[in-house]
Amino acid sequence: MHEAKKYKAKQKLVKGGFMSEEDNIIDGFQVNYRENLMGGIGQWQQGWWAYFTEEKMVAIRALANIVIPYENIRSIGKCRYMFLPVGISITFEHPESGDEVTEKFYMMKGKKWRQFLADKARIELS
Repeated sequence: MHEAKKYKAKQKLVKGGFMSEEDNIIDGFQVNYRENLMGGIGQWQQGWWAYFTEEKMVAIRALANIVIPYENIRSIGKCRYMFLPVGISITFEHPESGDEVTEKFYMMKGKKWRQFLADKARIELS
């Protein structure tokens, strides 16, 4: 992501209350995510944005955005996207409710981003 795009994205995320002015965007790109419908049933949605900052991951979605502070991540693993094992599963403590939540994403260079998240969260990959 170019610096000009990072700057514009940061302004939007700060204005929306998703990140602080002191935080910085490391990278951002389009991802697909699994929208949970009922219980364990979900449907993959395409083409939304995820940003990795120094402090958190922010996924901008149609209905509800996801903000995952790295310190709240409990586990990171692989999951399936369609029939391919190329998704990232992130289990974390929701910042507001305190509930444990699992979200699933598909992004290019998934192995790199799983390791990045594990390093930031100071946990082992599952």
